[in-house]
Amino acid sequence: MNDQEREYLLKLLAKRHDELLHELHHAVTREYKIGLRQEIDLTEQLKAKLQPVAVA
Repeated sequence: MNDQEREYLLKLLAKRHDELLHELHHAVTREYKIGLRQEIDLTEQLKAKLQPVAVA
């Protein structure tokens, strides 16, 4: 995966993450909230994997 593809995926994941947080705020049922939290966790894990490694 090149840098451009990585950046694009990170932008998509960030947008989806924001949407999920907004949706979670308005969710009513417990089951739906659990599903949203799982998807939020997954997007956070993927974002962490795609973050460029800092060069020291």
